[in-house]
Amino acid sequence: MRPALFILYHEFLIFDVLSDMKNNYVLLLFLLLTFQIQAQTPCQLSLDDFYLDTTAGDCNHLFFKYTISGGTATKFFWTYGDGNSCTCIHPKNTYNQNGTFQVCGRIEDANGCVDSLCKSFTVNCSDPCQLSELGIFSVDTLSYTCDEVEFITITSNNTKKVKWDFGDGDSSDTKYVIHKYKSNGTYQVRLIINDSINCADTANIELTIDCPPVDTCDFKLSGLDTLPFKSANTKKFTINTNKPYKSLYWIYGDGISESGGKQTTHTYQFITDYIVCVIGENSSGCMDTLCLKVDIKAIDLINDIETSLVSDVYKYLIVTSDELSLELKTSCSFELLDASGKVVLSGSMSEGKQMVDIRTLSSGIYTLSLKTEMGLIHLKVFKP
Repeated sequence: MRPALFILYHEFLIFDVLSDMKNNYVLLLFLLLTFQIQAQTPCQLSLDDFYLDTTAGDCNHLFFKYTISGGTATKFFWTYGDGNSCTCIHPKNTYNQNGTFQVCGRIEDANGCVDSLCKSFTVNCSDPCQLSELGIFSVDTLSYTCDEVEFITITSNNTKKVKWDFGDGDSSDTKYVIHKYKSNGTYQVRLIINDSINCADTANIELTIDCPPVDTCDFKLSGLDTLPFKSANTKKFTINTNKPYKSLYWIYGDGISESGGKQTTHTYQFITDYIVCVIGENSSGCMDTLCLKVDIKAIDLINDIETSLVSDVYKYLIVTSDELSLELKTSCSFELLDASGKVVLSGSMSEGKQMVDIRTLSSGIYTLSLKTEMGLIHLKVFKP
């Protein structure tokens, strides 16, 4: 029995030693953690005070200063008691009503230490216009010519009235306005705005007008336009002059030009836009030019023929990229000529619906000649 008891005692001894080692390890770990916690520096960051900066602002524009101790603040958050706030380093706020407002500041350093402070400040403006948000944010000009200027301003939302004084005796009550000066000079321009209780704000601009000498020629063209015409691709142009003219030179924009009178007619061959210009000159050598954009949207299938004769020959004519379709009221022979006058197709057609295959032809303007017992007619057709 003795050996067995010795072995049992030995096992209990080993277990007791291991248990002591485990408890000692836990104690050591606890002591280390306690030492680290005690070794950490406690938060000392403090927002000691903040107060009004009396060297800036006025009765409702408040600027604040503050003092901090115990560290360096890296984050700021301010609330002003009127719904406004900021994360700014230099706090300030504009109040639009009188009253006492609680202003609060919160600071934080790089270690996460935080401190805050709240104080009350009173706004008491005797003049109601000091509480108005009325203001001119910007004033600018844009010159179109040497004597024509656009005036532009951005103002607060509560602006009710705007008045520009251009410095030449003229004025305007429009926020954005173009004004033309009648003579050279330096002008003092003033902008005045008002709100609903007649509070005002003003801005001043010094503007110099310096135009070159005015041309003594007063010959002018005007009223360049098109008159109604039966053809979609033939335009009838008209123009006016303020004084008798010596010559009018028409440039139609398609490479064709000619001398003419106050009314002229021109036929276009293609569907596109054209710039038509007229150069006029009077007996004194004064000249003026006027231009007009013309949009040709279609090419007529009929050109210079009697409408009554056409109605006796066919009911309709349709041209596509593949075929030329028409319904004849009488039989006829036909020829299809290209722009150079060369016959590219010919044949005969009887009364009724007819079709001519034009798939092999290039796109462009063609002339369809129909020879009937009643006579010969020519139709301009456009193949897309």
